[in-house]
Amino acid sequence: AYDPRAFDPARQDPRAYDPRAFDPARQDPRAYDPRAYDPMGRDPAGRQPEAPDHGYDQPRNDYRAPSDGRDHSTHDEIWSDPAWVQEGRRPTFAEMVPRSEEEAGAWKGEVERYLVEEVTGRTYAGMRVEPSRTQDPVDVGRNSVNMHLVIRNRQGQEVGHLTYGVERDQYGHLVARHNTLVINKTARGGGFAREFNEHMEGWYRESGVSHIELHASWEVGGYAWARAGYDWQPGSQHRADK
Repeated sequence: AYDPRAFDPARQDPRAYDPRAFDPARQDPRAYDPRAYDPMGRDPAGRQPEAPDHGYDQPRNDYRAPSDGRDHSTHDEIWSDPAWVQEGRRPTFAEMVPRSEEEAGAWKGEVERYLVEEVTGRTYAGMRVEPSRTQDPVDVGRNSVNMHLVIRNRQGQEVGHLTYGVERDQYGHLVARHNTLVINKTARGGGFAREFNEHMEGWYRESGVSHIELHASWEVGGYAWARAGYDWQPGSQHRADK
């Protein structure tokens, strides 16, 4: 039962022994590929090895950058043929406040034009407003528009300035913010603020604005805005007595 060939491959049956199994260099030249033993894949003939095709390391024409979850559309469908022009009405802030930076950049001029047209060309208690000439009259960005105006009296003299805007908050609600209203003492009490705000509040209602926020000055504004029906902002440090 003892077979020495089981312990010495060289003494096995010559008919079963294949030296090529132990020496790659002695294999059949037709089957031997030296690149199989060179980790660099070099070929003595000078031929370059073929690049492996793994199916994922080649450029793809259909590749798209990962989305950041934001709207990047210019929303040409809103501005190229405006619904408010077709319907003969003024645009709403819901239509004009851009939803993306791309829309703001593409249509800033149109947003500015409609905002300026709506507030100029009319008087408020004998006074009028016009776009600021000392700064960009309209700031347009993603989810916000802000306007800077100067106030002129009947004689055309500049007697004040104001800044207001509308923003879309994180929940998609429109919020109006009256940031600044400054009127010279000689021009106060004529009703400008009341009439201008009545005009804007009507526009806000049409636009679906949820509420108006403002900062009232300690000198006069706190009393004036309270008489106009404004209350302390919910959650602020001060609350109005009920």
